[in-house]
Amino acid sequence: MSTSRAGLRRSAPRDAGSLPVTRRERWTVGAVTAAFVAVVAFWALFTPVFDAPDETLHVNSAARLAEGGGWPDPGEARFQAMVADARGEAAWPAAERATFAELRAEDPGDVGLDQMTQHPPTYYLYVSVFLRAVDFVDLRVDVALLIARLSGLLFAAPLPLLVWDSVRRVTRSRRAGIVGAASLLAVPQLAHILGSVSNDVMMIAFGSAVVWLTVRLMTGDARRRVVVGLGVALALALLTKSTALPLVPFAGLALLLWPSALPLARRIRRTALAAVIALAGGWWWVRNLVVHGTLQPAGIVYEPTPWADGTGPDPLFFAEQLWQRVSSSFWGKFGWLDYPIPTFLSDILTVVCLAVVIGFAIRRGPLRWQTVVLAALPVVTFAAMLTQTWPSYVRTQLPAGMQGRYFFVIIVPLIVLSAVAWRRLVAPAYRRRAGVAIVLASAAMAVVGYTTEFALAYGGDARRTLDLLPGSDAANIAAVVLTALVGLTAVVAAVLFVGRGSSVPVLAHDADHREAHV
Repeated sequence: MSTSRAGLRRSAPRDAGSLPVTRRERWTVGAVTAAFVAVVAFWALFTPVFDAPDETLHVNSAARLAEGGGWPDPGEARFQAMVADARGEAAWPAAERATFAELRAEDPGDVGLDQMTQHPPTYYLYVSVFLRAVDFVDLRVDVALLIARLSGLLFAAPLPLLVWDSVRRVTRSRRAGIVGAASLLAVPQLAHILGSVSNDVMMIAFGSAVVWLTVRLMTGDARRRVVVGLGVALALALLTKSTALPLVPFAGLALLLWPSALPLARRIRRTALAAVIALAGGWWWVRNLVVHGTLQPAGIVYEPTPWADGTGPDPLFFAEQLWQRVSSSFWGKFGWLDYPIPTFLSDILTVVCLAVVIGFAIRRGPLRWQTVVLAALPVVTFAAMLTQTWPSYVRTQLPAGMQGRYFFVIIVPLIVLSAVAWRRLVAPAYRRRAGVAIVLASAAMAVVGYTTEFALAYGGDARRTLDLLPGSDAANIAAVVLTALVGLTAVVAAVLFVGRGSSVPVLAHDADHREAHV
């Protein structure tokens, strides 16, 4: 090795983007994380039986694996009658519900197809471990379902930490990191999905890990463990759901570009290393191409519906449906998309967030290319949605597949871009007050989610709600109180931290952030 190259390697920082964590910051992000986990856990309890998107099908696939039923080819898996019958008992008082074994004894057959085998089995194998461990067939249905839902807390818990670290590294602001983590509460649909049985739970975690590690590369973390971790996270994401596919070119481009202090040849070798590791998950999609002739075969094929003479696809109608469905189901449209938060609220939030990000996230400066690459993810995700939904609409006349939850896998870059944009929009003198306002608004949105579910799913009847929830009245009331206390503690901690700031100065590295100080 030449002297010049050795000198370059010695001078290149191993993690140029590191920012020391203060004790108060550590406690604050811990409180926010605990609150987010509590909110997700309460959604797992509060959501009526099988009243989350496709939850019956997800449980059916996990139950089949728990009983050694295997993973049939797409279009061949059957939907067990006992799961369909269990959903039929959702309106019954919890104490009167049957066990899966009792339902199977009464109705042992199946009632149709389970399209979930179009996905890799990873998430379902994970849930099946819990179902098998508790001998789920002999448990009351709602209790077994609650255990399956709570198994997802393992994947929900890291999310605030990933957002916090990503935001603080990009913005060089401790306050912004805490606000970013707290802003997860502003999307009650995210907590609703994370508290349900859905492969989105695992996909959100692994997708967020991919973006977090990529952000570390972008901000100067040159350690090999980041490259290896990125390859592992990408492999796991690819073994979970097809929504991981846009992450492949995103991660590859980031590996080639960053850390920029490293020689290009070394960045190419690091990219190759991550790619080899990611192949541990990518093989599933190669197999689909070889066996089925497509990346993701359809679990259920809907018959085409011909358009009447003189009619045809209406782009304006399609665009209207796309806006309404994606916007409302991103912020909060609970159940099987039956219980939306007020439409004006989801519309305002979407318009404001889009306007701020589009107007201020990408500007000339040291962070320009990082934000460009991060912004490419939601653009590609939206384009992928269009390539699926428009042809389906043309063929079937149904505006299907338009769901905001498909953007949750990239919730980290959405929040990072928002943080960058808001910091550029708001003058330094007003940032603390703006941060406090965002924390309080996020907590208020979490409450809006619960009150919407209470009013629309339970009819606003407290007695009926307690009767339908698993567990005793005392246990359910205790869960409400505990969630409220943990949430209130986190809000107070975040408001105090953001409002007062930190005494440790930022290691400012560009003029865009010199005024941050925290």
